[in-house]
Amino acid sequence: MTRGITSALDDELAADALKPIFLWHGQFGSGPLRLWTGYGDLTALGETWTGSGTFGGASLIQESTEIRADGVRFMLSGMDPAIIDIAENEEYQQRPCSLYFAALTPALTVVADPYEIFTGAMDVMRHTEGAETANVWLSAENELAVLERPKLRRNTPEDHQADYPTDTFFDYVADLQDKEIILT
Repeated sequence: MTRGITSALDDELAADALKPIFLWHGQFGSGPLRLWTGYGDLTALGETWTGSGTFGGASLIQESTEIRADGVRFMLSGMDPAIIDIAENEEYQQRPCSLYFAALTPALTVVADPYEIFTGAMDVMRHTEGAETANVWLSAENELAVLERPKLRRNTPEDHQADYPTDTFFDYVADLQDKEIILT
């Protein structure tokens, strides 16, 4: 899939003084958590993003023409212990997350239309805490990972009636296999 970088972001990438940032969005049980790799609050994409400290990195994020589910691992350091509390106590697995690349102008505003690098679902989160700050490691699956999971449901009357006890739709499917269709 080809995605384009807007001309405003492309111009900023070619400028002499580039100030790159990353924006990370995760959907938790209590609502969204929006972090950026700096300090203080920042407005981007019509939302307020909380400064998370230092972005420790991400594993290689790959795109290809093949249909495959490549995951990614994020590392944030300098995290506020209040954010760690969210990771410990709220549901996050299989909830959406995204990573964006953006740049700041000399006036410290975000250049229009940050570039979405990754979107997927949060999988496993690990953290370490210190006296003042903490580090978070988060593994996320690509949206295509669902294609690799086995389908546990079948199109049988028994499976269908587990959800819809009075529906008889699939009662006739087995008979259709032996039916002869005559075209006139």
